[in-house]
Parts: sequence; C-alpha cells; structure tokens
Amino acid sequence: CFRRRTPHPRNPHIKSLSPLGKVLFGYNANRPLLNLSYALNYRWSGFLTWSYHAVNLAIHVLAAWLLWQILHRILGLGRAAATAGSLLFLTMPAASEPVVYLASRSSSLAALLVLAGFYCYARMPDLAGWRKCGWGIVAWLALLAGLGAKESALVLPLLLGLWEWLFRRDARFVLLRPRLWPFLLLFPALLAIWFVRKLLPTDQMDWHFALSQCYIIPFYYLSSWLWPVNINADPDPPRWGHEHVLLLPSGLLLLGLVVLLAWHFRRRTPWPLWGVGWILLSFLPTSSLLPQADLAFDRHGYLPAVGWWMLVAWGLDSFRR
Repeated sequence: CFRRRTPHPRNPHIKSLSPLGKVLFGYNANRPLLNLSYALNYRWSGFLTWSYHAVNLAIHVLAAWLLWQILHRILGLGRAAATAGSLLFLTMPAASEPVVYLASRSSSLAALLVLAGFYCYARMPDLAGWRKCGWGIVAWLALLAGLGAKESALVLPLLLGLWEWLFRRDARFVLLRPRLWPFLLLFPALLAIWFVRKLLPTDQMDWHFALSQCYIIPFYYLSSWLWPVNINADPDPPRWGHEHVLLLPSGLLLLGLVVLLAWHFRRRTPWPLWGVGWILLSFLPTSSLLPQADLAFDRHGYLPAVGWWMLVAWGLDSFRR
C-alpha cells in the first residue's frame, strides 16, 4: 500500500499539517496537492490504511459522476447511455491500481481535476457575465490543482481545444476565442517546466520506450478495457527490439487506421475523432518520450480510459436512437 514518495514512514512531512510549506513541498515537491491529501489522511488515521482507501474510492466515484455530467449535460447523450458509460468506467477492472494502490492516487486525483476543469469550462458558452467568468476561473484553478497532483493534467488545454474544434460552431476560429486564451497561454510555460524537470535530468530521450508505446497503447491498454482478463498488477509487456520487430509496425498500422477512420467520419459525427483524440492526447505525458521503469502501468491508462467509455456511451446512445 505504501511505496516510494507517497504516504511512506520515511516522509516526516505528512505527520503534521504545519509548517504548510514543508507539507506541500518538503517531499516530492512536484505534487503539493497530493502531499497535502496524504497529510490529511495521516491526520485522520495515521498509517492505518482505511482513510487512504476511502479517499481513493471517493475520488474514483466523483470522477465517474463528473463523467456522467459531461456525457449528459455537455455532450448531449441520453441519461441511459451516460449512466451506462459512467458505470462501466466506475467498475472497470483496469481502474484497480489507481483506486486500490495508495501510491497511485496521483493519477486518479489528476484525472478528477481534469474532468472538473473540462466540465467547468464547457459550461461557459451557455452563461454570461460574472457567472461565466466564475466558471472559467474555477476551470483554470482546476488545471493548476491537477498539476499539483500529477503532471498528466497538462493535457487539459489540449482537450479543451479539441472540444471547441469538434463540438462548437465556427471551428476555424477556435484559437481566437477569449475563453480559451488563459489555458493556451499557460500551456507552453507548463510544457517547458515539465520538459526541464522530467526530460533533461535523464540526459537523453528514451526513443525505444516511445516506440514501444505505439503497440502498448493498442495491444495492452485497449485490450485491458475491451477484454479485462488476466489483469496483472505488474505487467511485463515486451520491449521493442529485434526479437519483437513486428510489434511496432502492427501497432502503428492499427493506430493509423483508427485515426484515419475517425478523421474520415468527422463531418458526419465528431464522436469517433473526439474519443480517439481524448485517448491519444491523455497518453502524451506518460507514454511518449519520458522514460518509465516499465512499459505499461494501469494508472497511466486511467484518464485515457475516459475517452474509451465516452465512445462506448455514444455507441449505446446511437444504437438506442
């Protein structure tokens, strides 16, 4: 349950809520909100794990509720389809690691705040005055809070731009919309900080890891959502190399076909490109050039899985109609 830089007995800063600066930045300083959540857990139950598990479960339930709100209120799906999509996300076996494994709270917490930021931003076009400004401020704060949980929240501005392009009118002028500026202007700075902190200390980019993700995404993550059997807490998929030379072209071919089909049908319906775009964009911070200890972690598929269950909910809604 306890591992590495999370609620670990060697981390003295979670054992007290003061001084607050030490709690937030004294250990694993890149994730102050995550540190604060563990400090609050320690305040409630020490190192007894019941409160940590309760918070992890609450985060997952709130994420599923926000997914329902987005599917029904923002994207216009029927209640039945939205309920089915959110329940499938809530109960998917691939969510076991970020929900049960306490050290993976960073992934679910960041995903929750991405969904909250997206929902608040998507409410803005239908409002005016101070209410519109208030929802925009909350969305911006959700982005900053998500980054305080995990760097994967960096994708929120890209998801907002994709939504504006696919689902709002006069898509050619997406970049000219004032409500999107605070997010797009913040994105280059956040990307530069992420690059300096994560990529430069490694001295080199792990191209073999990046190439391996071209088949890990379709053949491991997607298969775990489609057919969740033999789920392993510590998967060991093959790394790309001479002995697995066919994995890369087959993965690239499958991804390319999916993207081309989604692009082809974008004028008929934006949903395929929306779901595929959400999945691929959400994998960028964790499954690209940043070296990882292993090729696949179920927690890295938590936020991308939202895009998959959005597609499933849309399919169910289309079939019902």
